[in-house]
Amino acid sequence: MVKDKWIWTEKYSPQNMDEFLGSDNDFVKRKFNEYIEQGEIPLLLLEGSPGTGKSTLANIITQNIDCEIKHVNASDERGMPLVRDIIKPFVQTSTMKKWKIVWLEEGDKLTPDAQDALKDIMLRYIKKCRFIVTCNNKNLLNDALQSRFSAGSFEVKPLNKKDVMFYLIDILKKENVTYENKDVAYLINKTYPDIRKAINNTQQYVNKDNVLQLDKSSVGEINLMNNIIESLSTKGNFNKTYTQIRQNINDNKLNVYQPVISHIYENLDKITTDGMMQATLIMVLNEAQKSDKIVVDKEINVMNMFSELLQALNS
Repeated sequence: MVKDKWIWTEKYSPQNMDEFLGSDNDFVKRKFNEYIEQGEIPLLLLEGSPGTGKSTLANIITQNIDCEIKHVNASDERGMPLVRDIIKPFVQTSTMKKWKIVWLEEGDKLTPDAQDALKDIMLRYIKKCRFIVTCNNKNLLNDALQSRFSAGSFEVKPLNKKDVMFYLIDILKKENVTYENKDVAYLINKTYPDIRKAINNTQQYVNKDNVLQLDKSSVGEINLMNNIIESLSTKGNFNKTYTQIRQNINDNKLNVYQPVISHIYENLDKITTDGMMQATLIMVLNEAQKSDKIVVDKEINVMNMFSELLQALNS
């Protein structure tokens, strides 16, 4: 495969299992190396959050075994036409390669009837065809379809933030970009665990002088994060601190609050060194993180979180 020499996600995309990072994925890497060495693969189901490397794994294995590939995405077409008009004709034709492989991304977006049809096709053409399905949540696939992947179902785990930091800095050095560690850390915190987005955002902020330079809104958000930690770590008047935090959030016009929750968690030691208090704060953060995904007004949710945090810290 010819890499795009300008887009960093393509230029630095791993091309073999040795380049695929993440010690938490050692088992996956070992199994994929075995498949490549043997030239044989089972039906593969790769689950994980966006940007963690599912597509990279699929690309590595399809580039290193003898196969003809059909690459489709269920976010483009999620119903029966995808299976009937695109996948089925492909698997029915002959090939000079050892395998025909259907690489289906975002398989958890398939409709129930499309999942049933796909399950039947997998079974019917198992002798010459293999399927690689990537998804964010395999539980959205029906049990019968999931069972087809019993020998090849894997969870792809994200790199930890420290490894992402090393990875991004390595790219910046190779590109001769001038940077500050705090700016790289900010971009990671904002995008984690989506490594692809972290790389794209980092490249986006490299200016014509080859300097990593965040825009004013990003700098404002960094200051907001630091101000929040400072406010929480200073015991004082509840009303004054609460009002100050709310004003800071309004001034920065935030509409995404998960990075705020994550930042507080990562800086708990700056807020308090008391183990029991940290445990209490983590429970508050956990509830706020879960609620953030379902509430209508996310600002109300995060301000309720700050109310509970301050009450605990000032108790």
